[in-house]
Amino acid sequence: MWKSVAMLTWAAWLGAAAALMAGDLQVDGKLISKAPQGTAPLQVTSTTAVPNLNADLLDGLQAAAFSRKLHNVVTVSASGGDFTSIQAAIDSITGATSVNEYTVLVAPGVYQEHVTMKPFVDVVGAGTDRTTIESQGSSIFGLAPTVVLAASSRLRDVRIENLGGADYAIAVLADGLSSVVLRNVLLRATGGTALTLGLLNQDVYIVEVRDSEVQVFGSGSTDTRVGIRNISSKLNLFRSLVSAAGGTSAVAIENQGTTGAFVVRISYSELVGVDDDIASDSAFAVLVRFSELNGGGVDANGGSVKCTMLVDKYGTAYTNTCP
Repeated sequence: MWKSVAMLTWAAWLGAAAALMAGDLQVDGKLISKAPQGTAPLQVTSTTAVPNLNADLLDGLQAAAFSRKLHNVVTVSASGGDFTSIQAAIDSITGATSVNEYTVLVAPGVYQEHVTMKPFVDVVGAGTDRTTIESQGSSIFGLAPTVVLAASSRLRDVRIENLGGADYAIAVLADGLSSVVLRNVLLRATGGTALTLGLLNQDVYIVEVRDSEVQVFGSGSTDTRVGIRNISSKLNLFRSLVSAAGGTSAVAIENQGTTGAFVVRISYSELVGVDDDIASDSAFAVLVRFSELNGGGVDANGGSVKCTMLVDKYGTAYTNTCP
C-alpha cells in the first residue's frame, strides 16, 4: 500500500516539474541528453531563428565548405571549384542558348591548356594579372591557337598567352562566327618561327575588342608578326593597345580581303607596328579617330583609311589625315 502511495507522489512530482518546464529554463552547466540512438535529443516547434547559436559542423564539414550554387555558373579553380580545367568546365555545359546563357568563372592561377569555347558561354577570369591561359605553339596551323572563340561568346578579365616554340604561335582565333566580344583581356604571342599572331579574325561578322592589350614580339627573326589580323572580317577596337615588333615584318592591324565590304573602326586606341600601324586591303574601309599611331604609319593598299584627330610617334597632330 505504501508503495502505491509513493508512486502516486512521485508521479505528482513529475507532473509538477513538467508544469514548471513550461517557462524558461536556465542552467549554468551543460545540457546532456542520454536519449537512445534513433531518438532525437531535441525537438523544437518554433521556426524563429536563434541568435548566437553556432553550428560548427554539418555532416563533418565546416560551414565554409558550403557555398551557394549560382544559376548557370560553372567555376574553375586549382581547388574548391567545380573543375580544375577550363575546357572540362566548358565541355560540361550542354544547354546553352540565347535565352539560357552560361558563364565559366576562372579563379586566379595559370592554366596550361588549349581552350575551345562554346556558343553562349562566356569565360571570365579574375583579371589579366591574376588569371592566365597559356599554351605552346604548333607546326599545325589549326592546333596553334591557345583559345578558339565561339559565336555569341565573350572573353573577359583574362590573360591569353601563346609561348610559341613551333611554326605558328596564335593567342586567340575567331573563325566563321557571327559576333564575339573580348573585354579587358591581354593577348600575348611570341616565338612562332613562321607566323606569330595575337588575334586572328577570319570570316567573322563583327569582333569587338574593348579595354584590352595585344602584344606580339619575340627574339627570333624569321616570322611574320601581326597584332590583329582581319581576314574578311569587321572589327571594332575601342580603348585598346595593339603592338607588334621584330620578325621579318611587324604590323599592328592587318586587313586582308579584296572582295566584299568590311569596316574596321578604331577609337581611343594606340597602335604600334614597327613596319605598319595599319596595313589594309581593297575590301576594307578603316575609320580611325582619337587615337595614336606610334609605329610605321598607314598602308591603305587600295582600301580606304580615314583618320580624325590622331597623334603620331613624334607628337604631330593630324586632324583629318593619316600619318
